[in-house]
Amino acid sequence: MKQLEFDFKTRDCEIPTFDTWYAENSHERRQFGEKAYSKMKAVSIYADLIESGFFYRYKKGGK
Repeated sequence: MKQLEFDFKTRDCEIPTFDTWYAENSHERRQFGEKAYSKMKAVSIYADLIESGFFYRYKKGGK
C-alpha cells in the first residue's frame, strides 16, 4: 500500500476539520483502489493523528 501524506505548503497551516480530513482521505483511498474507512473507524484514526501531533509536525520549528 502506498503511504498517503498531506503536502503542507507552509509552516502555519491549519489543522483540517474531521469532515475535511475524512473527505480527502476517503477520496485518496478510492483513487488507490482501497475501501474508505467507516465513519467510526475514521473518528478513531483522526483522534490518533491529533494525539500524535501529526498535524503539528511542521509547525513552530518542527521538521
